[in-house]
Amino acid sequence: PNIFSPLFAGVIAQKYGANNTLVASIAFACIGHLLFIIGIFNYSYDEMLTGRSIVGINYEVIDSLPILIAAPLFKKDWATLVGLLNGFLRLGSVPISY
Repeated sequence: PNIFSPLFAGVIAQKYGANNTLVASIAFACIGHLLFIIGIFNYSYDEMLTGRSIVGINYEVIDSLPILIAAPLFKKDWATLVGLLNGFLRLGSVPISY
């Protein structure tokens, strides 16, 4: 797992806000998806690998930043917040495994 991008994103989130950092991370993930698609059409392994790497780095940030945004709603139930977010984020990979 990528441990460096969430740490870097946490520093940016403290400076610019968690919402802005999350939106920027989602935008970079979209750019990574587009680069991957362009690589498929160009039969370019390097473009596909670069796009997928960008997406992978940003997904770790997308997993961790919602905790900062939703934390005020779960002041006493921190474990519930983390469990719900991790559960719903991993739920998207269930159809892929079948």
